[in-house]
Amino acid sequence: MLLSQIITIRNPRQLDELANETYMFAVITAIIFVGLSWIIANLIKWEGGKDPKDAGKRRAEFFILWFIAGASFFLYNMFVVSDKVAPNLQSRFSQVNYISTAIVFVVYLLVGFVLSKLMKNSKYGTIFPSAKK
Repeated sequence: MLLSQIITIRNPRQLDELANETYMFAVITAIIFVGLSWIIANLIKWEGGKDPKDAGKRRAEFFILWFIAGASFFLYNMFVVSDKVAPNLQSRFSQVNYISTAIVFVVYLLVGFVLSKLMKNSKYGTIFPSAKK
């Protein structure tokens, strides 16, 4: 069962399957948004001089996309997916929605942080700069 199909969740077993799909979709969403963040970070030009502002712009777009990723995932589940869940299972699905949104936030930050450290000499590496010795 895919989230894009018309689904009607009527029993706990179907809700458990939907929960597993939602958690996987949360990870995929976070990775897609990190990729989008990487693309945008590479589009921001290097600034030379004494006080460059380009690293701050990259950091700002990273955290703006972090918020958009979590908020859009939460709202999608709340307004599109939860309508397909039976009323007696709504409270259990709202818990799944909160957990999966937290997964989006955490995975986005972790993957973004790791990529920033792995590519420390690139534009993306300026999002979480290493301490200077």
